[in-house]
Amino acid sequence: MAIANSKLFSAMYTSENRDVVEAVWRDNETGEKRVEMIEVEPGNALWEELLEHTDLEELQEMTNQMIFDMRKGFENDVIDIARKEGLVWDVNQADAMELYKGFAKAIFDNEWEVDKLGKEKLFCFKLQVFELPAFKKSKNKKLKSDLRKAKNMIDAVIIACELHKEIYPWKNTEMESIYKGEGDAAPSGKDIVEESVDTGYRE
Repeated sequence: MAIANSKLFSAMYTSENRDVVEAVWRDNETGEKRVEMIEVEPGNALWEELLEHTDLEELQEMTNQMIFDMRKGFENDVIDIARKEGLVWDVNQADAMELYKGFAKAIFDNEWEVDKLGKEKLFCFKLQVFELPAFKKSKNKKLKSDLRKAKNMIDAVIIACELHKEIYPWKNTEMESIYKGEGDAAPSGKDIVEESVDTGYRE
């Protein structure tokens, strides 16, 4: 039952069956918190008393919020570990030319089906994408879920690009107009090579 001189601090279902609720009560004077496990069953005195302090809708909302908070905490812990292990890094500290050469080769010139480290590389790529501020703010839950579930690198890159189009629609519209001939002409292979010579990047 509700602990004397206490107020309900939080409550959440502890299983998908929603047959048990973990209720946390906070003492009004000391602030001390105590946990109570309550079976969801009509006629159960503890359950009936809990409903005097909350309702089913609020209980579900608290459950959803606590699951979200726990998931975010887990994701942050994973990212912190990945940083320490060198799986996530600051692109601004990398050598730009080597970075883009490596990206093109790693993504499009790799036999992913036989790459023994393919899963680890895919995991690293997803972590890095979700670490980008703009992707963190994206509200498109479906694309973000699709990216998490992507089974190979190419699919992951395609989905990340779709997210990018949604986050920066004006940038993508600008690029599309250029390559459709509405703006400057798309660079030819010769232009790219000549530019590479100017920057000292030609191999």
